[in-house]
Amino acid sequence: MLFRPIKPTEYLFSCWVKPEFSNGAKSFGTGFFIVHQGNTFLVTARHVVDDGLKPPNEQTRGSAIKIQIGCWSTGKDDGISFHEIEISNPVSIFCKNENDIAVCPIPKEIALELKKKRVLIHSSSIFATEEDLKKFYPGLTVFICGYSEGSPKLENATPIPFMRQCVLSTPLSIPISPPNMLGKDYAYLDGYALGGFSGSPVHMPQCGLPPGGSIAATPYWPQSIVGLVARRVITNEEK
Repeated sequence: MLFRPIKPTEYLFSCWVKPEFSNGAKSFGTGFFIVHQGNTFLVTARHVVDDGLKPPNEQTRGSAIKIQIGCWSTGKDDGISFHEIEISNPVSIFCKNENDIAVCPIPKEIALELKKKRVLIHSSSIFATEEDLKKFYPGLTVFICGYSEGSPKLENATPIPFMRQCVLSTPLSIPISPPNMLGKDYAYLDGYALGGFSGSPVHMPQCGLPPGGSIAATPYWPQSIVGLVARRVITNEEK
């Protein structure tokens, strides 16, 4: 039940990501923009744009040579529009070789265009701090917002993201290493993510301030992002 209309600007903060590789392979995922010290970046899952997390004998794609990004912007009176941009020869920054996270700098001329179009971009302060993460415990509700190739579309075939509610299943204070994944800085969510959700922001459900300064309480606009969707995992009990 909705107690008030939900403004599009409260959930259209993620973007779809379509990388292309030198061998002709293509990928599909989700990401979001942040600005840090005046520079704009795309944040997504590493395996969406690079296969360096795979065993050496399975690394067939390398890094993306081109990335298409579909994103939303907001204008006056909560009007919205959809834009597609393309980045050639993107550079991907990996914080740790074991983590499924990629940060891609956006060229300044494209970043300026995004700003002019009022594309929804987060400040880097949106990321949860170490103190924030200590407050996360199993059973806590979080949201993910991602695209899939089967995402609902408007009449002009413009995709819109799915907003899904999940439950944190393992404590963040005890990072785990899922099967067939490198690294151990992961936690499980109990929820349903579609193919293409990789890179989706996982955010706290508390009230934030959507663009435009609305003070209406909403769980949809992130107050802080605590992680990204890395992959779907099905346990033996769920098969």
